[in-house]
Amino acid sequence: MSFATHIITPYEYVAYATHLKRLSKDDRYCRFRTFTSDETIEAYVKKIQNNPNEIVIAHYGDDCGIDGSLQLSIIENTIQEVRKKIAELSMSVLPESRGKWIADTLIEHAILHARTLQVEQLVTTCNPSNKTMLHIAKRIGMEIDGDFEEKNAELLLQKPGIETISLDIFRQQLWTIDYVNKKTANAVSEIWKTFYTNV
Repeated sequence: MSFATHIITPYEYVAYATHLKRLSKDDRYCRFRTFTSDETIEAYVKKIQNNPNEIVIAHYGDDCGIDGSLQLSIIENTIQEVRKKIAELSMSVLPESRGKWIADTLIEHAILHARTLQVEQLVTTCNPSNKTMLHIAKRIGMEIDGDFEEKNAELLLQKPGIETISLDIFRQQLWTIDYVNKKTANAVSEIWKTFYTNV
C-alpha cells in the first residue's frame, strides 16, 4: 500500500469515471447526494473534464486503477463586497480499499493544494448517514452544523508559504515514481503468469 496521490490529467478522466461507476448504489448516493446512473456519471465527468475550477486528486491501487478520489470544486464567493475563494470537496473510496488511510491522504493533499491555490476555506455537504465523511471532517478540525437532512462542514485554511508550494510539487513527483513501480510490478507479474502457463 502506497500513500502517493496526484492531481489527474485530462487523459485520466476515463479512469475517474470508471472509479465512480464502481461505487455501489449507496456509495453513489453518499458521493452525489442523489441516486446516480452510469450514464449520469459519464455525462458528469465529461462536463468537469475541461473545467479549470474542478480538480480531481486520485489514489491508484496496486492494480493501477483509481481506488480513491477527492474532487475540489473552486468557488469565487462574494460576501458584502469581499471576495472569498472557497473549495467544496467530494470524496469516494472503493469498499475494498477502505481502512487503509487513503481518505486521510487524499484530504491531506487536498488541503495542501487548496492552500497553494490560495483557497481560504474548505467546505463539504453530506447526508447525516455518511458517518465516515463526518468522522473524517471532525478529525481534520472542520466545524459541522446542519440538521437531520443535511450536514455542512467547513475549515478555514492558512495562507501558503514557499514550503507549501514545494511540497505540493513534490507530491506530484512522488506519485510518478509510485505509479511506475506499480506498472512495473504488474508487468512482471503478467510475465511470470505467462511463463508458468507455458511451462
